[in-house]
Parts: sequence; C-alpha cells; structure tokens
Amino acid sequence: MMNEIKTNHNQDWEKLIETEPLVKPVIDIIENDDDYIVKVYMPGVSKENIFLKLEDNVLTIFGKMDLNHVEDERFLLREKSYGHYFRQLTLSNKIDNSRIEARLENGLLNIILPKHESIKPKVISIN
Repeated sequence: MMNEIKTNHNQDWEKLIETEPLVKPVIDIIENDDDYIVKVYMPGVSKENIFLKLEDNVLTIFGKMDLNHVEDERFLLREKSYGHYFRQLTLSNKIDNSRIEARLENGLLNIILPKHESIKPKVISIN
C-alpha cells in the first residue's frame, strides 16, 4: 500500500539520499486519546522542500535544506548540522492511514497520526 501525504515532483529526493549528507532530525512522539503526534524539528526547511511518504507502514520524512555556503566564510565554531533531514519511522497497525495530517510552523513539522476508532479508549456506562 502506498499513501503519499505530500510530494514535490520537482525533486528526486531518493537520489539526494544517496549522494548528499543526511541529518537525523530530532523528534518527539506524543500520545493522547485520539492521536499520536510526531513533532519533527526541521529548522531552515520550507514546506515546499518537505516530502512525506507512507508505504508498508513506514513513514519516510525528508527535508531538503539549502546546503550552499559562502566560499569566503571561515567558521570559528560551527554547531549547526549540515545535510538534508531524513528519518523513517515504522508505524503500528493502530494508525488510521487515511486520516494522517501534517503541518509545518516555525521549523516544527507536526504529523498527526489518528488512531483507529477500534483502539480508542471507551467509557462504559453502567445501567
């Protein structure tokens, strides 16, 4: 099964993975009653340069960063990671793949993974 959440057809991201430096983005995963939320920290990447793909329960996250730097720059200290963002997460069968959403705001990509109704907690009333 293949479900492309967002795709940018102008870029061949799979070739970039093979030829460019990669950085594993920092993530947080949060669970609430209805969803799992994956927070992916991707500073410096615009929405147009993010590719998300879900295939066989594997979520691929790729962010293309501008890797250009000025030739005359002489760094005294460089702590910023260098490379494109790449991460893959294996999702459980508890996710409703048809309702996945993603939002980018200020370098933070939020991927909302809704739970299937059948696994959500249910309150049982007593008659």
